[in-house]
Amino acid sequence: MPYPAQATRLSVALGTLVAVEACAPDMWTVDTGIRAALAAIARIDTRLHPTRPGSELAALNAAPPGVALALGEEFASLWPLCRRLHEASGGAFDPCLPDEPGGLTEVVFAAAADGGCTVYKRSPLRIDFGGIGKGFAVDLALRALRTAGCSAGLVNAGGDLAVFGDAPRTIVVRLGGTEQPLELRAAAVASSDTRALDAPAEHRGYYRRGEPLRPIAGEACVIAADAATADALTKCVLCVDACFAASLLTQFAATRVR
Repeated sequence: MPYPAQATRLSVALGTLVAVEACAPDMWTVDTGIRAALAAIARIDTRLHPTRPGSELAALNAAPPGVALALGEEFASLWPLCRRLHEASGGAFDPCLPDEPGGLTEVVFAAAADGGCTVYKRSPLRIDFGGIGKGFAVDLALRALRTAGCSAGLVNAGGDLAVFGDAPRTIVVRLGGTEQPLELRAAAVASSDTRALDAPAEHRGYYRRGEPLRPIAGEACVIAADAATADALTKCVLCVDACFAASLLTQFAATRVR
């Protein structure tokens, strides 16, 4: 066996079934890593939920414009990637829901010394990380496995999957009603299908595309270095033209499988 100890555990979080697999020199490390990974996913599910009581994101959504809130390291880590994606996509990526006038550029963000941040809104808006948050949670879970001392691992949260370790992993994704094997090594893959019937109702995952807003339609599967980027790019490539999508993928060192 390449690893003396390994295990896989399942949990329900992020509106889907989450699988965490860990490999390590001993079972104590495996157990520690899996517990830490599931705890990381639970933190995202709690703190960055768009409506749940106690969520930092829900508090920001409910706050009047101009009222600054101190938010934790989860928001502070994710928001800079959101801004980068927004700029790179020409505004196509914007996790602010279209039923309020404000968008990503109306959020004033300042990093704090403790790893958190201070945030306020210039105008009414509501943020929903439904199109990137699940991938972000997968990344944090994978980081938790590494920090615990695991030698290899896999985290799968419904259409968002990431792996690490020396050996490549073959995973199977469903595309266009068929199954396709993909080989991953220290990478992530995300799939989005606007026709899926099992999307969590509380996460709308909208992305804006200029005015008037255009609904996203279709299916995409993207491989990237991290799951948050792969997750977001699956939406971006569905709402820009093919040439722009190819340029965007190149900028983020990502590949579209479909």
